[in-house]
Amino acid sequence: MTLTTYKDHQELFANCNGYWDLRNNTLPITGTVSGTITGSVVTPDRFGVANRAYLFDGTDDKITMGNTAVSIKSLLVWVKLSSTTQSILKLTDTPHTITVSSGTLTASGWPATVVLYVNGASGSTVDTNWALIGITTSGDAFAASNLILGYDGSSYLNGLIGEILTFSTQLSAVEMKTFYNLMSKYTLYPLIASPRGQE
Repeated sequence: MTLTTYKDHQELFANCNGYWDLRNNTLPITGTVSGTITGSVVTPDRFGVANRAYLFDGTDDKITMGNTAVSIKSLLVWVKLSSTTQSILKLTDTPHTITVSSGTLTASGWPATVVLYVNGASGSTVDTNWALIGITTSGDAFAASNLILGYDGSSYLNGLIGEILTFSTQLSAVEMKTFYNLMSKYTLYPLIASPRGQE
């Protein structure tokens, strides 16, 4: 998929039902739920632009979105970990979680076959650089009934989180790659794409 027209952009975001860019607040671009910040503070994002990501201290910091009122089959989240064993987030109290252990990405509790992506490519190896983590499932969509960033229900994240996007459909490998190619270079909103840091 190549994003060359307004219609292409609309199609890419057609099934994005939640988008939080975490630019100095937790207001959603797509969706209706804002988060409650506990301890976490704003920090530069992957482009070095101030106040466009959140820093989590690994002790008690988190951002609680709660019941997002969206059903999920795919998720994208930008992270920068302080080490290769970290808890990134949870989506429900079941729980559905995303964690990294010794550099290996895991999505626990997700239904059916789960495909993991790192920086737009199928895989599960995560290091301490900025990375776009992608998760998608062939199973039924599930309700993100208690989304918490920086906490998986037992452990806290020491690291940074940038944008997070949720989707009601299973993203294809081409879509995952397209999102990475674009988001590694641009501000990417539903209906708008402009060079990051040049708005």
